[in-house]
Amino acid sequence: MAQERSTHKRVIKAPASIEHARSVIKSDPILSKEYCAKLNGQLDDLRVKMKDKIYWKCPIPQHQPFPAPTKDRRSKGDCAGSRCPLCAAISYSPIQASITECLRYLLRVHRYEVLSREKVMGHEADIYIPDLRCIIEVDGYPFHDRADKIEKDLTKSKAWYDQYRVIRLRDDRLQSDASPHDIVCVDRVEINNLESCCLNVIRAMQKGLEINDKRLNELLENIITKGFAEGELAQFYYTQPSPPAGNSLADKHPNLARYWSPSNSLGSEHFYPASNMMANWLCPLCGADYPQQIAQRVKVDNRTGLPRLTHRECCQKIRYAANADEIRAWILKPRGGATLPKALRKRMK
Repeated sequence: MAQERSTHKRVIKAPASIEHARSVIKSDPILSKEYCAKLNGQLDDLRVKMKDKIYWKCPIPQHQPFPAPTKDRRSKGDCAGSRCPLCAAISYSPIQASITECLRYLLRVHRYEVLSREKVMGHEADIYIPDLRCIIEVDGYPFHDRADKIEKDLTKSKAWYDQYRVIRLRDDRLQSDASPHDIVCVDRVEINNLESCCLNVIRAMQKGLEINDKRLNELLENIITKGFAEGELAQFYYTQPSPPAGNSLADKHPNLARYWSPSNSLGSEHFYPASNMMANWLCPLCGADYPQQIAQRVKVDNRTGLPRLTHRECCQKIRYAANADEIRAWILKPRGGATLPKALRKRMK
C-alpha cells in the first residue's frame, strides 16, 4: 500500500524585515527622541533589522551616543531596555539626582537645605528638606513593584508619618499601592520626563506642606503657573548630586580642577573624583578641549607619571621632552594657569 502523501504544505518563513526597526522607532516617542541621526543617518532612510546595533543619544547631554539594537532599547514588561553604559554603571538614579539638584537650585535663595540619601529616623530618604519637615521619595519602575521594595516603602512611610510629610512621586506603570499617609503624585518617572516630574513634586509641595514663607509660596506658585524657562532644566541632566563640602573634585584635586574647561555646564565642585561623567578638559600643552571621564582623568598614567591625557601627540611630546621632570612637576602641582608656560614649552623637542 502506497504511503499517503502529506497534505501539509511546508511553511517558508519570510526574512526579518529590515524596515521593522524604523517603524518601531517612529511609533515610540522616546525612541524617536533618542535616535542619533548624526551617526545613523536620517530615520526615513534607515534600513536595519531589529537585532542590528545603531546609535542612540543618552538623555544626559554630557554622555556620548552608545550602540544598541532596537529590540533591546524597546521596553518589554519588567525589562527597562538597554541603557547608556555610563548611566548603567552608576547606582544613583539620574531622575532622582536631577530632581534633587533642581530643588536645590530653586530653594538656594531662601536658604533651605536639600539633602540627598539622608538617614531620617533610621531610614534612608531619597530627598530630605529639614526646614520644611518634608521627605520626597522617587519610586521608579519596575523596582518599586518588587515585594521587598513594597514592604520597605510602607515601613518607611509608617515610621515618618507622625513627624514628616512624605511626598511620593510614583511611576504610572507601578501596580502596587502607596501608603495612604503619603502625598502621592503619579507621572512617568524617567529622565526624559524631568520637567513634568519636577512640576508634579512642586505642586505636591504647595498643596501638601504648610509653608509660612511668603516668598517661597510665591516662587512655587510662579513655577506652577509659568513652568520652567527654556533650557533651564538642562543643567540638572547629570547622574549624581553635588558632593558635600571637601569631597568634590575641586576640593580633592585642585591641581586637576584648573584644567576643567569653561565649556562644561557645571563646575568641578559639582562632581566627585570617582564620577563616570564625561567632561571637557583643557590640554596643558595645546590648550584645546578634549572629552574624558572624570574618574579616568584623575588616574595617573604609569608611563608619563601624569594624569591621563587623551591627546596622544601631546602626551608623547611631554614624555620625551628634555625637561620632562620640570613639566611633570608643574602639571602635578596646583599653581599657575591651565597651559604650560612659554619657558617650559620652548625647551621641549
